[in-house]
Amino acid sequence: EAGVKFSTMTSAYLVVVVFGVGTDYCLFIVSRYREELQDKDYVEGQNEAMARITPVIGASAITVIVALLSLGVSRLGINQTSGYALAIGVAITLLAAVTLVPALMSLFGRHLFWPVKVKAVPKVRRFGWRVIGRWVSARPFLMAVPIVVLLLVPYAGLPGLKTSVDIIDQLPQSMDSVKGYRVLSEHFDMGELWPSYAVIEQKDGNMTSAESLQAIGELAQRVEAVEGVSRVTCYATPAPELSGLAAQMRTLSGALATGGGLDQLGALEGVGDLLQGLPLQYPGVLDSAHFRQAAAGAAQGADLAAQVATTPSERLAMLRFQLQDAVNGISDGLDGLAAEFRLDESTPFSAYLMTSYFSKFRTMTRMDIVVSGDRNQTETLDTVTRVREALQDGIRSLDLEGVSSYVGGETAQRADIMLTNESDFGKVMVLSIVGILVVIMILLRSILAPLYMVVTVLLSYGCTLGIATWIFLDGFHQSSLIYIVPLFVFVILVALGADYNIFLVSRIREEAQKRPMKEAVAEAVGNTGGIITACGIILAGTFATLLTSPLLVAVEVGGAIAIGVILDTFLVRAILVPALARILGRWGWWPSALSRKEPR
Repeated sequence: EAGVKFSTMTSAYLVVVVFGVGTDYCLFIVSRYREELQDKDYVEGQNEAMARITPVIGASAITVIVALLSLGVSRLGINQTSGYALAIGVAITLLAAVTLVPALMSLFGRHLFWPVKVKAVPKVRRFGWRVIGRWVSARPFLMAVPIVVLLLVPYAGLPGLKTSVDIIDQLPQSMDSVKGYRVLSEHFDMGELWPSYAVIEQKDGNMTSAESLQAIGELAQRVEAVEGVSRVTCYATPAPELSGLAAQMRTLSGALATGGGLDQLGALEGVGDLLQGLPLQYPGVLDSAHFRQAAAGAAQGADLAAQVATTPSERLAMLRFQLQDAVNGISDGLDGLAAEFRLDESTPFSAYLMTSYFSKFRTMTRMDIVVSGDRNQTETLDTVTRVREALQDGIRSLDLEGVSSYVGGETAQRADIMLTNESDFGKVMVLSIVGILVVIMILLRSILAPLYMVVTVLLSYGCTLGIATWIFLDGFHQSSLIYIVPLFVFVILVALGADYNIFLVSRIREEAQKRPMKEAVAEAVGNTGGIITACGIILAGTFATLLTSPLLVAVEVGGAIAIGVILDTFLVRAILVPALARILGRWGWWPSALSRKEPR
């Protein structure tokens, strides 16, 4: 209603994020409530559970919100609006978790867990989270090192990670638009279908002055020399070639006048080819009298040249005279046409050139640039960068004051999307990590614990990208991942990974206040392992539903996040984080008072 435009993918992401974190918060609350009922009544148990768990899920939600809001510094609208929408969704979910959930728990009272009895002390099974907690606490190095090595293995796939802005590859291949694009790409030069363009501007000048026109020609030559550029078209591009052909025609006319020249008639074919292609690039040339004169002479000359082989020798002199007349008409037409292209004459065609290639007040001119290769390939996008550099270097070397250049078009837009996304990644990453660290430090009143919590999340993120590269690029033979995958997956995984870390480490801190760290880690893993596993499976399942989408971008994002959540659940949160907490011991709580002594 306020006019903000959201990405079409926002609703799909909002569903899975709200269902995922909402279910997590509900499970965190209910599981702690059930745990408190071991030695308390229903009212007291609920009050104690909410007092303990509310700061934890509040901090968890804030870390997710901070990470999502960090997308606001991105200059791409799809990232900005998705971050805002998802942050609003998580905030409302948190509000429901700390108000509606306990209210419903109160309504159900003692019947909430029916038909299971919750007063019984849980049995210690031969294999379970309590056993795992004791193993991790007793042998932290033995458990942590293999997990770190295992998470580092998929990093070998990261050099093969390629991203692009190829929307066609993201659509179902059965759609008519995709089929049509495939047909075009097979039979036409893609650079010709989607040309780029450069705009040269001199705000307080006149781009049609003699000096400016000369500078435009030199800039066009510099751009055409750039690697990856197949053709550049500006107002006067054909003029040098037209003048050269005119001179060649005059030479041919002189040879015909002296009794020779019949062996040089092949030059007429080159003139015909050039004149035939000009209307495709400059439709207004059909209004040029010089063009019509040259075209008529070329047609006449081609007909006469075809008669040379069958004309008797006694009639060759007459044929030479006719050919000379046609060639003279061609040279005069080409000279006049070149003058029109150089804007030396005022004709309907020169007026067309002024309208098509210069702005109304003559402060801007444009040139069309055909880039070789697919507009979505990295090599093609790099060409746009080289074109921009060539224009800027040319403006500096020609000492053009007050002149600016801009490069646009389909290929340039895709290059800008990739460049913007790459530059935004660093800003979003730093902002989200710093924000999450601050929230966790405030919650835990510690510096070291938040650091290893965030490091483990980053380790899991790199592992996830490596596995996604193996699956989508190597396994399914996709040419690339859509450009938003690394950034979006980073924000979601860092936020949700920190979410589970907070739940586990805050419980370790709570237990460490009343028992030694070895026992605290074992007790925390035993009490939270099952619920974190359940939450992780549910969250991974919600993101895995995106695999059913016909849009490949949703499949890539959903699949990557599901993989990352599973890694977090069964390796990072279950083993690596508690092992690191055990290795650091009470130093992990530095500089809080909890770091200074063990409780009895």
